[in-house]
Amino acid sequence: NFIEFGADRVLVNPLRINAATLHELEENLILGFTGATRAGDRIIEDQTNRYEGADKDALAGLRMQKQLAIEMKDALLRGRLNDFGELLGAAWECKKQMSPLISTPAIDNAYAEACEAGALGGKVTGAGGGGFMLFYCRPGSRHRVATRLAELGVNEAEFAFDQEGLRTWTYVEG
Repeated sequence: NFIEFGADRVLVNPLRINAATLHELEENLILGFTGATRAGDRIIEDQTNRYEGADKDALAGLRMQKQLAIEMKDALLRGRLNDFGELLGAAWECKKQMSPLISTPAIDNAYAEACEAGALGGKVTGAGGGGFMLFYCRPGSRHRVATRLAELGVNEAEFAFDQEGLRTWTYVEG
């Protein structure tokens, strides 16, 4: 879905992405848990304060993320997944402009190592500061990236796209 936020409404536009593109996207994405949890409310509060205080960098980062989201949507619809991966990385750089709390030295190191191993781009999901990182890998480099991240303590979490929305389950032994 492509979600547009207005002053008084939210528009949710389902994207009609080619099935082959979706399969390739899913195959080349890695979702890794950093092993660190964080209090997202502190990070969000810092971003909000910077926004309300008209912080120049925070506002520029927010504006660029909006533009990059449109470019990412277009890349997905056109099946240009390497472009999508690079745009994901550009969006991460813009997100970090919104608050110094969004990234950490460990996250920055994992990001750099993943890119060196073959990721085209990635970002921390959610507020930042820890939690999960998502990477788009060059075709054929996914396992190399996952191995390098695991060496850094960023462990791959299995996921799959679902047309019906998020569903979770927990394995119970016995």
